[in-house]
Amino acid sequence: MRDLATRGLVIRTSPDADLYTIWSMVADAPMWIGTETDLAAVLGDEHADRLTRAREHGTSSHDGDGGWDDSGFVAEQVGWLPRTRMHDYVSEYQVGGIELAKRHLEPFDDEPTNTDPSVPKPLPQTT
Repeated sequence: MRDLATRGLVIRTSPDADLYTIWSMVADAPMWIGTETDLAAVLGDEHADRLTRAREHGTSSHDGDGGWDDSGFVAEQVGWLPRTRMHDYVSEYQVGGIELAKRHLEPFDDEPTNTDPSVPKPLPQTT
């Protein structure tokens, strides 16, 4: 499990939640989801600085990718995940995978809006 520590961004889903993910920038998806305590065990002492940055800035990235003021992420090539919806997306992803979580995604600009009534619509963005 320790190889997870270097294979993705550590993202805190919300400033007021104890929910973290290790986000793969290759797969555009969560590779791991859990609490700060669980994450500390996964990262180990040698990567404790990544947890500290994520706790304080929302991301382990030195460049701010995925931080509190980032606009968002591509999610599994299915849609755009606004950063403000990260917590709900990861929470639902943890329970039901992409099929449950994808209602939090926005369509890519070059794709038509979903018109299938059986597919959940994205929730309105909150500020």
